[in-house]
Amino acid sequence: MEKKVVGPALKSVVKQQGKEWTTAWIKNNNKLRATGDKHANQVFKEYNGMAMPAYEHLGDESIGNIVEYLAQYSAKKAEAAANQPTPAAGQPQVIVQSGGLSVLEIVLLCLIIALLLGVIGILYWSLKEMSQAYRKSRATELYLIKKDRKDLKELNEEFDDFIKQEVDHRVKVNTLRFKQEIESTLKRYFK
Repeated sequence: MEKKVVGPALKSVVKQQGKEWTTAWIKNNNKLRATGDKHANQVFKEYNGMAMPAYEHLGDESIGNIVEYLAQYSAKKAEAAANQPTPAAGQPQVIVQSGGLSVLEIVLLCLIIALLLGVIGILYWSLKEMSQAYRKSRATELYLIKKDRKDLKELNEEFDDFIKQEVDHRVKVNTLRFKQEIESTLKRYFK
């Protein structure tokens, strides 16, 4: 209402152009410009050919309400400013100023920052320790491989054999247990 943004300020458009012109502009400014209206074409050029969308779909009543609002805007704003309460005579006017952060807010902010720095330090230390532990375990693994004079392929084959034996053993144990459970269930129900 007060500033030019993507279009002109609207606070005095009805006063300057009239209700009929404002209604035509809101309904369809392209039609208004097509009639050769000087002010409509001037506004169009001033805003680099950016046309306001047509609002014919709102209907005459809604557009009339918008135009009435625009017509009364300045008067209503002045009336609202005049109706602001004034301090009673002899009483000082209270003015609230923001003085920045209070001491408590500064202390809390410092505590939060210190806490965050502590958490970041702990995370950094943990990652560093984990990285060193990984490097040591990897170095130990390589040392043992070289000590046993095995290459990585032999070590992988030995590990695969170990896993296969372990899986076979567990399958046998679980199969035997399952077989025993079935036999006991059959004996219980089919005596």
